[in-house]
Amino acid sequence: MAFLTGWLNLVIMLLLAGNVVAIVIGITLMVSPGRAPAWFGQARQPRSVRQALKPLETVHDTDQLMLSRPRVLGVVLFVAAAIILVEGARIVSAVSTVQGGEILLKMFGGSLARRPLWEALWLSTVIFVTLGALFALAIGAAALFRPQLLKRWAAFANQWVSTRQAVKPYGGKPYYGVDRKLQEHPRTMGAVITLASLYVVAMLIWLLRA
Repeated sequence: MAFLTGWLNLVIMLLLAGNVVAIVIGITLMVSPGRAPAWFGQARQPRSVRQALKPLETVHDTDQLMLSRPRVLGVVLFVAAAIILVEGARIVSAVSTVQGGEILLKMFGGSLARRPLWEALWLSTVIFVTLGALFALAIGAAALFRPQLLKRWAAFANQWVSTRQAVKPYGGKPYYGVDRKLQEHPRTMGAVITLASLYVVAMLIWLLRA
């Protein structure tokens, strides 16, 4: 869990660095508003969201490999889900919600004042894992006894939705509304950016110290 805590701290530090840069930009806009046209002018080349998402349109069908041996898949899912449910029930029966919250509190080194939040997180985790195991149990049973039903489920779940079609209204025409506001009211926008970034920085520092 120390590994996860280290990654969380890294993400917070990156967010801090980004907001410090935003503070510098906001202050610069307030002190030197003449820089706004050079930074946010319309001369730059617009970026197409649809072009960026084009590689995601390739369909990779991996279901055929798994559904070619549905009973093997069913045995693996059924046994794994049963083990999780049995062992999970044994752990939950021996650990109360309060004790579970204390375990998470010690693992992540949080503040004692937030004990109710850790208890809620423990309860949410138990519910999430239980629902996931029950779902895996149902999929395993379907693969074992009703493989045709599993194939129908897979066909329904694999309905393809085009992301490029969804963002088509936003990909062809660039929008310069924000840039225009920055050019027309650089000091006001700079103040908004600075205050918002200062607030985020304060919250992130508080989170690090908690």
